[in-house]
Amino acid sequence: MNDKEELSAGDEDPDVSGGSGTVDFGRLGDWTSWTSLLVLLLLAPLTILCLTPFLLLISWVLPGDYWLWLALYFVAFLVVFVPGLDFLQVWLVSRGSRKPTPHELTILTPAWEQVLSRVGKGKRDRFNFRVTDEPTINASAAGGNLMVVTTRALHGLYDDELEAVLAHEFGHHVGFHPVVLLLQYWMAKPFDWLGRLAARIHNLMVWLAGWELHPALNVCLAVFVLLIRFVLWLLKAILWIVSLIMVFLGRRCEYNADAVAVKLVYGRPLISALNEIATENRISLESQNLPVPSRSLWDTHPPIGHRIARIESLLAKQPGL
Repeated sequence: MNDKEELSAGDEDPDVSGGSGTVDFGRLGDWTSWTSLLVLLLLAPLTILCLTPFLLLISWVLPGDYWLWLALYFVAFLVVFVPGLDFLQVWLVSRGSRKPTPHELTILTPAWEQVLSRVGKGKRDRFNFRVTDEPTINASAAGGNLMVVTTRALHGLYDDELEAVLAHEFGHHVGFHPVVLLLQYWMAKPFDWLGRLAARIHNLMVWLAGWELHPALNVCLAVFVLLIRFVLWLLKAILWIVSLIMVFLGRRCEYNADAVAVKLVYGRPLISALNEIATENRISLESQNLPVPSRSLWDTHPPIGHRIARIESLLAKQPGL
């Protein structure tokens, strides 16, 4: 029982008391994950192109040819999902988190067992819980099996609200959303490497152009500078477009994860938890005399009001939930 529940023990939401049966989920993700994978597949040739200068250098210095090192780069992505190597996922996507304390486990474990009691056998995978010491109510799904919860969420939510938040994060794993995000990170990294290399070459060319060299050489340097500037602009433009598409799909992922929580009979508690988050955000802004931020194309989450409206719509269509 968490700290907030102790203040009102016995107040049980009728929406989550004694759910009927369990819900089975497929193992093929949802439309957002498959659409995201298609976008990343289209990005793959450019990722390989960005990797090429580095792989050629590696194949020249170390044993193995270009194709071997190229294959190893993409195979290395799968290593983080090998059982027993969870620490690699933590290092990549959840740095700063820690293992739950024994006291935190007394809150997390029963909440998670309640969620699992409503899940069919097809999706009862083992998950690795992590905690971040943050003063805001939040949780996230990461890697292949990470569930990250803030201390504020553990101690600031009623038991059924915490279960609803965990059910939402479970929905992300059902849809393979964290795996797609990790793959996106892996495929975008070579863009960053090539961008840094091109920027250094650009600075070198500009420095050389400042010397009084042969006119023909100065012309060549000027052409190189323009070419590298174009490459840098093109890399940024491609990443901007891909990132914008992925952020849009990420917002759709939130709706899908909410729908999973509703299927697990956590619709009402999830609305309550979202209202808690909205209130906390408003109080935080007011205490700092900050205006409410306007919506942006780069928002990773839909407005809380929109999410609540969709959850209520799902509940209206399925009164039993």
